[in-house]
Amino acid sequence: MTQLYEQLFRRKSFHRFTKPFKQLSAEQLDTVKQYFSLCEPLVQDIRTLLRIVPVGQTTCRQGEYALLLYSERKDGYLQNIG
Repeated sequence: MTQLYEQLFRRKSFHRFTKPFKQLSAEQLDTVKQYFSLCEPLVQDIRTLLRIVPVGQTTCRQGEYALLLYSERKDGYLQNIG
C-alpha cells in the first residue's frame, strides 16, 4: 500500500481514446469546466485551476484537447489535485 501511496506524488496520467475522435462542442467543454467547479477539494484553502487546451499546446499528442490541472503549492497539494 505504501508503494501505491508514493506513486501519487510522481504520477502523470492521460487517457488514450481510440480514433476517430469526435470533436467536442463549446457547450461540452463548458460542461466539463462547470463539473470541475463543483468538485470539492480535500483541502479547502488550496487553490486549483483547470484549463482545457488543444493538445498542440502540450507534450501529449493524443486526442484533441488536454485537461491541465494546476494547484497552489501548500501542504497536501499533491493529494488535493490527485
